[in-house]
Amino acid sequence: NGKKDHPAVGDKFVNQHIPAKWRGALAPVAWHHGDLSRERTFSELGLPVRIVALADRLSAGEREQKERDSERPQQMISIFSRIRLSNDKADHPLTYLPLARLDLSKSALFPQEKANLSNENKKQYWALWDDFCKETDAIGGVNTDLGSYLESMLHLLRRYTWSIPSAYYYAQPDVSLYEHLHTTAALSACFMQEWGDGAPNEVDALLEAIRNKETDDWPDQPQVAGLLAGDISGIQNFIYAIHHPKKATAVLRARSFYIQMLGEIAARFILRKLELPITNALYVGGGGFTLIVPPLEEEKIAEISRAINSILLRAHGGDLYLALGYAPMSPRNFGRGSLSRIYDQLQTSLDDDKAHRFAKLSVDELKRLFAPQGGESESVCSICGREAKEEDLKRESEEEEEGISWCPSCVEFRKLGDKLRRASYLRISEIEANPGDVDSLHTWEEVFRALGFEIAIGVNPPASPAGAVRSVLFGLTDDAEPIATTNTAIGHRFLVNVVPQRQTGESLPTEELEQEIKPGDTKHFGVLAHQSQRAPYLGVLRMDMDNLGKIFSRGLGEKYDSLSRRATLSLLLSVFFEGWVGKIAADMANEKEQERLYSVYSGGDDLFFVGSWDATIELARRIRSDLGRFTARSDLGISGGLILVHEKYPLYVAAEDAKKAENSAKNLRKRKDAFCFIHIPVPWERFGYNCDGDTVAAWAKALCGLVQNNKGNRAILRVLQDLYLSYRHEKDTRGPMGPWVWHAAYWFARAQKRNEGKKEFVDRIEELKQLLSGKNFANNIEWLALAARWAELATRKEENRAK
Repeated sequence: NGKKDHPAVGDKFVNQHIPAKWRGALAPVAWHHGDLSRERTFSELGLPVRIVALADRLSAGEREQKERDSERPQQMISIFSRIRLSNDKADHPLTYLPLARLDLSKSALFPQEKANLSNENKKQYWALWDDFCKETDAIGGVNTDLGSYLESMLHLLRRYTWSIPSAYYYAQPDVSLYEHLHTTAALSACFMQEWGDGAPNEVDALLEAIRNKETDDWPDQPQVAGLLAGDISGIQNFIYAIHHPKKATAVLRARSFYIQMLGEIAARFILRKLELPITNALYVGGGGFTLIVPPLEEEKIAEISRAINSILLRAHGGDLYLALGYAPMSPRNFGRGSLSRIYDQLQTSLDDDKAHRFAKLSVDELKRLFAPQGGESESVCSICGREAKEEDLKRESEEEEEGISWCPSCVEFRKLGDKLRRASYLRISEIEANPGDVDSLHTWEEVFRALGFEIAIGVNPPASPAGAVRSVLFGLTDDAEPIATTNTAIGHRFLVNVVPQRQTGESLPTEELEQEIKPGDTKHFGVLAHQSQRAPYLGVLRMDMDNLGKIFSRGLGEKYDSLSRRATLSLLLSVFFEGWVGKIAADMANEKEQERLYSVYSGGDDLFFVGSWDATIELARRIRSDLGRFTARSDLGISGGLILVHEKYPLYVAAEDAKKAENSAKNLRKRKDAFCFIHIPVPWERFGYNCDGDTVAAWAKALCGLVQNNKGNRAILRVLQDLYLSYRHEKDTRGPMGPWVWHAAYWFARAQKRNEGKKEFVDRIEELKQLLSGKNFANNIEWLALAARWAELATRKEENRAK
């Protein structure tokens, strides 16, 4: 409706859809651009109006103002179009996000090369508006608690306005309405806390200082807000410290989920401590968070750190630590081009806290940290390896003979893991904090209760705990429909929760497994290994998006760097890694009618899966392919490492080995974007997203076909691998043109002669001859040998499989 109309539209929405008891506080919606009739000045409109006006102007400082243009595209430009890497000499072609509700479908998430026509957009806008109003009315009728209502509205706005541009008449449409409203609300909360009790002069002075000025001329004083970042360290050692491979699936996913929730609970704990609403959580995910807060003194940050880390110390003995970093912001920092310095300062502060873990604790707590650990009990948990009192260890009847014992922490993680595999709902409840005065906290529930929260998951919506101040109920699946109550907010969130279960009617490879794993049971790693294609190995896959630190610190450049754009980038990455990756895995299971993947973790910008080795390869390829479609950029890559191990191989060692493979892929070349399989790193374009062209994937498929059609052709797999071994061992002394070139030519010529009349085989051999002739040999033998090894695993004889 245009820039001058949106306050009136907002006011109409308030009067039609917001509960009457809160409308009186929403005058800023109608007046935050002032009295357009010019009958009243800003100072006559009240302090809340001026505070929101200031927050709105600072939040919108990122916009590149243009002349009014009704023909400008009415769809939001994908933030990935704005990213420029160090070698980019020009802007990238613009792509546009669909006008759709946020859900896990390609039609909603994957950008378009061209914007829709105006009439088509108008229909989509009206459809979104109608559904948004209906859901607003539904929660307004039941959410009588203001905090719950505010959170419900935040999640609703995210769902419906995540891809709607905040302004396209006067600015490039690359900032979403959701992120603009989000940052405006967060800043308003900070300013109300600072000046709401009666400091109109400060607000008026700042409004005047930025009125009708370029953002470069905005003042660099005073500090008006700050960014507070949190990051949990010690995550990998905590998650992967599983000592019993057969029982790993029972607790692994639960430990990972606990870390995800710990980051969120820590963020909510801090907001509660600072008396700020949920709107001030700019980003939460991957065991970390970024909050917008009022200016904070160092002692206040230290107090928050002590409160949280003293609880983590009692629960985990120093294994986990929440690092906090802080950077203050002035008005100028909200304009274009100056935010990177703030984030550099924030990261430096965070790194400094990580380098001095637990330094802010009291003397008594430090004594506990440095006191001798262990030695008090001769009993240890079979799962995590930590000491426990004999009377606290639990054993189930079927585990007595194996001598498997569970400590209280692992018992509760096992229960959580069992609930997670069927979970459709997640409830986070705020309760009275109960840190207690005991020396240790034994379970994940006790940790959250000590922080003042309870977590519950289930197939059906879990009940709110007695005495809860308020709750938020999330739907975790497409068909989950959370229902709001008086003090229960509702929303939807993505969670990669891939836990393989035996399906009804599904046969397992051995009689022993048939008896052990019943329909509906979680498959342990031994089952996944035996369900692999021919060779009974587990695939351990780790992937991590490339250059993300550079993308966030410098990728948007001075022209586009802003809080809202960074938040948009974080949101889209979380949708991909916390949502779309899970959908890829689910689609693979549906295609095969068999679940063969286990998600240890997927969030932030990285992931870790364990599964049947051939399924993990396919998962990695689909992730790389879809990331390209999701970003509409071929140069924004993701590197990965995949290792193959036996089912009893220790998980913590496998995790480290897979990380080394991932690092090997990242170090292959400057632009990264590579994949390391069986210790050989290959650029993704050579490994192959599909089975076309001269790629590892295409040749593995072709070689499999040759072997399956004629077992006598299997020799070619060994020849290619032997040629590579000879080349690798002697290339440094002989150079690239060694005897292997002539050995290859001789073997291929003889193979063609022996197989005259077998056109498919002869043609393939001819292709190999060309790929490995002369100087081509050094360029192609490594990846062809990798394809041969892949084909060898995929066509292994049944008797070898049994061994």
